[in-house]
Amino acid sequence: MLSHRSAALLHRMRVPAHWQQDSELWLTRADNSRALRRPGVVCRRGRLGPHEVISVHGVAVTSPVRTFVDVCAELTVTEAVVLADGLVNAHRYGIRRAVAAVCRPDELEAGLRQHAGRRGIRTARAALERMRVGSDSPGETRLRLLLEDHGIRSLVLDHPLLGPDGTLLAQPDLALESHRLSLQYEGAHHDRAEQRVLDIGRLRATESAGWRELRICAQDLHRHATTTRGRVPVAVALVWEAMGIAHRL
Repeated sequence: MLSHRSAALLHRMRVPAHWQQDSELWLTRADNSRALRRPGVVCRRGRLGPHEVISVHGVAVTSPVRTFVDVCAELTVTEAVVLADGLVNAHRYGIRRAVAAVCRPDELEAGLRQHAGRRGIRTARAALERMRVGSDSPGETRLRLLLEDHGIRSLVLDHPLLGPDGTLLAQPDLALESHRLSLQYEGAHHDRAEQRVLDIGRLRATESAGWRELRICAQDLHRHATTTRGRVPVAVALVWEAMGIAHRL
């Protein structure tokens, strides 16, 4: 059956970008037969419980939970958190509130307990410790992890900005409630004309709720700036500056 990278791609998990170009077929054999050896095929042997195999479009494939456990052996902790955030992503508010998560956090935790001692399990456990519900993209997760690594730990996901009548005005990607600061991670799709119109409306709605909006792009996670607290990624410098705890030089 399909497993590992092939299963992750079939489940549309948030995998590293270079996996999208992976032409190898990853399989797992759960019987006593020898692992298949063919060019372009990576075959593993392993025990699979009945709940760890599902059918997707008529194809037998490892479940999302089992796939997560399997691929963590190839991932960094950050990559594993990105993947885990995608699996448990769900919202209580906004247009995505009716979209169910692929799996619940407790289901991932149970999957890890069943495979204690396996290669990659430490990475998986570390990922679950930093996993959060409510992240809509790999960029949002990477931004959150970067800010947390620089001491900004009061970030709230899935936080609604409501009007006086309870109407949802806007929804930050990451919220700093104590500073009434909305952080928005701007992926490539924000460059489209129709999205720019929506973003302007979101900014105005955020300000009408008495909050400020700070927009951060992918380059801000990788470029660096010098601040009164040292040299840090631009994203960190921008948030520190908005919080009033450091300034760029």
